[in-house]
Amino acid sequence: MIQNYLKKAVIISSTRFIALSLAMVDMVMLGHTSLSEVQEYTVASQTAQVLVILAVVLSIGVNIIVGKNKHCIKRVGQEVIGYSLLVGLVLSMFGICSGLFINSFIGFNQSYDILCVSILPLTVYIGLANILESSGLERTVLSITITSSIFNALFNLIAISLIDNAAIAVALSTLLIRFGALIPIVALGRKHNLISFPVVSITRCRELFCFGRSEAFTSLFFTGGIAALVIFFNHNYDQETVAVLGFSLNFMNTFSVIYVGLMISLSICLSQIEPQHHSDYPFMRTTLTYIIFTAIVLLSAVDIIAQVYTPSVKVVFVDALVLSVIVIMADGIALALIAWLRVRGFTQLPPLFRLAMIIIGLPCSFIFSVNENATVNVIAFMAMGTIIAAFLTVSYFCWRVYQEPSVHGASLSESSLVIKRPQ
Repeated sequence: MIQNYLKKAVIISSTRFIALSLAMVDMVMLGHTSLSEVQEYTVASQTAQVLVILAVVLSIGVNIIVGKNKHCIKRVGQEVIGYSLLVGLVLSMFGICSGLFINSFIGFNQSYDILCVSILPLTVYIGLANILESSGLERTVLSITITSSIFNALFNLIAISLIDNAAIAVALSTLLIRFGALIPIVALGRKHNLISFPVVSITRCRELFCFGRSEAFTSLFFTGGIAALVIFFNHNYDQETVAVLGFSLNFMNTFSVIYVGLMISLSICLSQIEPQHHSDYPFMRTTLTYIIFTAIVLLSAVDIIAQVYTPSVKVVFVDALVLSVIVIMADGIALALIAWLRVRGFTQLPPLFRLAMIIIGLPCSFIFSVNENATVNVIAFMAMGTIIAAFLTVSYFCWRVYQEPSVHGASLSESSLVIKRPQ
């Protein structure tokens, strides 16, 4: 079971990594054009990232719902697609309307509007991918994602050569890829009789939303705080400083999905086993070992990663990447424990601990200084805030383990609305 869990985690993580590496490829290609293009795209992409993260976290419950309803998976698939379409449409419209409202204050560019439109196909793709991965087709989803990443690089090259503004060219390429990726994944779902025409079920939408609402609230502050930070840097620092911040945030967004995939695999496996005494603890030990090992690998490769992002590498960028690894490692530990708690029914409080990075880390970076470079200083305090979040999550996890009879009991006060809902 542990081997299957790790195999599934690696495949799902690889899928998510390759999917988000599209944004990394975008930044790398812009980093080899000019820093002004990087600056423009950083503001647009980090602001739109709020919507991307909301699309991801509001789909968290799909794996659990599918895992618990194998007997009627096609009907569940229809309801998941309906939910994904609804969420994607709302997020896209919200992003575009928000951009129009605050355009006069920030000066959003066209690349932001294009990225907002691409949220709709992305949300649907995430929902479909979760259905297929929960049904044992994660390898095929990985193949589709790899193909999409190859086409993304090709489309970037073509678009940049045809359009004067490289940031807009990259955004258009992203939009095209996200719509195009729906074709093979829909065909695959239909082939395996997992999906059909979408159905909007209020009951199912409420159930899926309940799984992700606390995480969505956290992520709204989380990514919203990062977007505000990028906008602040854009108005107060030079192009190089903003570019280093953009590269570092892109690195964190891309490589943190290694642990998001781990969390998804953990949720799938735990939802399919009975919560017997100590039966799931080996999964947690394996998970923490995996997180620490991958963090060590990333730390050993920061110099190479910095060279890939931009040829004009400076020490501050390498320092920023080292601190970024600490951020994603601590956040990965928190995510793994949150996944365990979510499956066991504690869905609301644990995700809020991750707000420590925004509530504690970012404000402290403007009050105190541990490095003369603004970007390195900010990421250092982000690391501090994330470590605090991990500590709070570990403490809550240990407390729930200590109260194990009530955790594994039939009545779970935090989750009775979600876990016990009649199907």
